[in-house]
Amino acid sequence: MNESRPTVLVVEDNAITRSGLATVLDGQGYAVTTAPNGRVALDLLTGGLSVDVILLDMLMPDLDGWRFLECLKDTSCRSVPVIVMSGVGLSDAWAAANGCFGFLRKPFDERDLFATIRAALPPQHPSRHHPSIN
Repeated sequence: MNESRPTVLVVEDNAITRSGLATVLDGQGYAVTTAPNGRVALDLLTGGLSVDVILLDMLMPDLDGWRFLECLKDTSCRSVPVIVMSGVGLSDAWAAANGCFGFLRKPFDERDLFATIRAALPPQHPSRHHPSIN
């Protein structure tokens, strides 16, 4: 975990969306790591990557979001807040019932993205209320 810059893992198969999220998050002061699917994300996490928040797309090849969430439960990263992002018929209630911190329906507003990430950071994280991170 990076004390000065919260670290976000973006798990998204669409390269344009993944790159866009990384650029926007980096521009707002977040450290960003990306993965094109759940398999790569799990490999990063079990390989020692430390993150503060996971942004998770649900419809991906190789290992989709549903399977990723199941596999995540068996790792030391199971307590990392997961924010589900999807255009499919999911909801905040579904996210909560499945152990996720929150849900963003695609397409979502950047303000909603940043507000949800800030809320997902642990209360003691110095960047949770940092004015330079919108």
